[in-house]
Amino acid sequence: MGFHEDVKRSAEEDELIIGVLDDGIWPESESFSDEGLGPPPKRWKGICQTNSFGFKCNNKIIGARFYVPDPALFNLTSDDEVSPRETYPHGSHVASTIAGVPVRGVSVGGLKNGTARGAVPRARIAVYKVCWGNYWRSWCHSILQAMDDALSDGVDIMSLSIGNGRSYDYGLEEISAVAFSAMRRGVLVSVSAGNDGPQEFTVGHASPWLLTVANSFTAGSEFVTYVTLGNGERLKGEMMNLKDSDTQYPLALGWKVTNDTNKTTANMCNPVHLIQELVQGKILLCHDVSTMNFDTTGVAGVIFDYENAIGFAKTYYSYTHYEKPVVVVSGEDFAYLVDYTNNSSDRYISLVSSALYLCV
Repeated sequence: MGFHEDVKRSAEEDELIIGVLDDGIWPESESFSDEGLGPPPKRWKGICQTNSFGFKCNNKIIGARFYVPDPALFNLTSDDEVSPRETYPHGSHVASTIAGVPVRGVSVGGLKNGTARGAVPRARIAVYKVCWGNYWRSWCHSILQAMDDALSDGVDIMSLSIGNGRSYDYGLEEISAVAFSAMRRGVLVSVSAGNDGPQEFTVGHASPWLLTVANSFTAGSEFVTYVTLGNGERLKGEMMNLKDSDTQYPLALGWKVTNDTNKTTANMCNPVHLIQELVQGKILLCHDVSTMNFDTTGVAGVIFDYENAIGFAKTYYSYTHYEKPVVVVSGEDFAYLVDYTNNSSDRYISLVSSALYLCV
């Protein structure tokens, strides 16, 4: 992002404690090295709840707790480690964005090499694991208990990258109520606005005493993948595609190669319903997608329409890499591709590997 790396850090930063309520953390990550850090602040009252899974705290990750959900609500899977360690990479991403130490030579699939660091790299991190499972589920009572514990432990800031996707009356939102008590004690609570929108009433956690944070899809740059048609035309798409290929693949309309009889969901190219012999080695056109991972379907790639997507695709299309490329194009270009597939005799395309462009 162009930040200077030689800025002198304030000694007060070492005393700052960030409580991260999420799905845990990966303590072995270079982002959480405690090299050069002294002991935790003397006022710290938290614990490191390890549960013998090899999880260790240090002078960077100074505290860790986990909150196992009630079996009546959710059964843990074999992938869920009953410890503060994350199972699905979200908590480490959030914690390193806030307070990760500088790590050099970081890239996204070889694109945009540089140094990754958090906003306050010398701050301490306390972890509160409240989210579980591959659907990243959390329960209100666990979150409230974790917030209470964080306040008692002595955090200065709480981060909850957990969105409900809807606006509620302040008095009906439990997190808002606990955050009000935190504010009165001088603790800032930063929360996610959710991943929905831009329709009305889709901003979660809108209480005025909260710092409500929304996501920017472009973040100052974009990964561009060009779609090259058999007639030589080239369309601009977005998504991270690390494979450069001159190979041209036949196109198929996703809603015509599925056994899903529901007209709405048939447009979403659910891998479970794709007819293998009709999609093998082809690039699918889908109005929306229910997943970004088509690695086991036999398809060569997927192109979907951002403007008509409803939900998952609009939220998660951005900067994730899968073995089989998934590319998003504008509504106008998608309509052109559908017409091209229906009416052209050379309905083949290739996908050129991504390049990173700065948005100006």
